Amino acid sequence: MARKDITMTPDEVHEFLVSNRILQVATQGADGWPHVAPMWYVMKGDNIVFRSFTKSQKIVNLQRNPRFTVLVETGDDY
Repeated sequence: MARKDITMTPDEVHEFLVSNRILQVATQGADGWPHVAPMWYVMKGDNIVFRSFTKSQKIVNLQRNPRFTVLVETGDDY
């Protein structure tokens, strides 16, 4: 399958995000290892919004290194 065959349109991406609620947030710990945590989220317009406690590991990691990635996954098919 080519990338063009599986790429979602912007409308499909938005619908996918508003129809789900859990994402995996991945940050980098001080030792370089990833720290992955599931988080509930909501959509505010076109933005994914979530919150956490300021002393949580993911926030401590983000204060040290603001780069992170998220994954929203659903279903069993590719």
